Amino acid sequence: MKRFIAYFHSSATAPSQRKALGACRAARLRGWSVLRLDIISPTQIGDDIRYWRPDGCIVDAVKLRPELLDVKAFAKQPTVFIDCAPSFASRNVNTLVQDAAATANAAAEELLKHDMKSYAYVAWPRRPFWSEARGDAFTKAVGAHEVHMFRPEHAFKDRESLVRSLAKWLGDLPTPIGVFTAADTLSEQVMEAAGVLGLRAPEDLMIIGTDNDEFFCENLRPMLSSVSHDFMAEGERAVEMIEELLGNPSAAPLHETFGSVSVVSRASTRRSAKFYHAATEALDMIRERATSGLTAAEALECFGCSRRLAEKRFRETAGRSVVDEIHAVQLERAKELAANPAIKLSAIPQMCGHHSSPFFLRLFKRTVGCTMNEYRMRSRRNRLSAASPHAAP
Repeated sequence: MKRFIAYFHSSATAPSQRKALGACRAARLRGWSVLRLDIISPTQIGDDIRYWRPDGCIVDAVKLRPELLDVKAFAKQPTVFIDCAPSFASRNVNTLVQDAAATANAAAEELLKHDMKSYAYVAWPRRPFWSEARGDAFTKAVGAHEVHMFRPEHAFKDRESLVRSLAKWLGDLPTPIGVFTAADTLSEQVMEAAGVLGLRAPEDLMIIGTDNDEFFCENLRPMLSSVSHDFMAEGERAVEMIEELLGNPSAAPLHETFGSVSVVSRASTRRSAKFYHAATEALDMIRERATSGLTAAEALECFGCSRRLAEKRFRETAGRSVVDEIHAVQLERAKELAANPAIKLSAIPQMCGHHSSPFFLRLFKRTVGCTMNEYRMRSRRNRLSAASPHAAP
């Protein structure tokens, strides 16, 4: 019989879904099957394992408290815990976690490009481990600059209470402020609090979130810049670890850090004095529609002037031509698609808004420095090297 993997997940967020999709993709390439199971309660996990009898288990433990989980339930199956609390590693189990330092470094690099008078971090209420790790790493990444921390010890009774608390905190910080938030959803409340104070983003404060939930980020105004994790590659790596453990059941526990991140820059970290609002509208349009065949002429209509003058104003504010900006978004999407072995390379140009495949393939090679096929092979090697194994003592 073919291998069967049980994928337990504790969250229905977009990142958790992408990790599960990555695991399914890697399993399918090996001829394995994956069953996704909700974690209703820690005791229910043991019942599921006894019923399904999987060859291996993957547990998305981002919302699991280790003291409530009976790890003995996984004793007979190779199991990898993804994005779990640090205390899991001391319980003789295999772990794969996002690299908080890589996340914070990417956010700091984005904000340090600009002349900020204050740098700040907004933690998740009740300060879960992943939020604390990102905040501590951001403080180190910013270096000599002081980082002002918003670290609530409790959950707020409603959104308005959180906004009021944030507004009081932000009001004491010199502007412009560079803000890094523990999660994308917190950024909306930061923007609301800034509005209460009459502060504008990105003129008075720049905001960058975490996890790049595209539905959320691109529906905020201004659109939210965010640190993007390669969640699908993380799910793939979990399956690879299961494969290694099946081949060597007596191996010492694996503890790996996965640091594949990038910054998706949007309007919340782009500042320009002249023609800012028209440029922001054009940039947002490009981000939303570049892969659907948007033309330069359509984007430049935001300026309400002649094509030549609009081109000039766009370049002054965005730092490059509108065509280059459209191509940049298309190429960003092309690289994401090329890294997915389940997608045919020949289909990628059209999926990125190009009807001329030869032109787009030449553009890709000229800009990225390699062909799509070479990029796909390189991407796989990079994902493997991004995982840094550290055997438990």
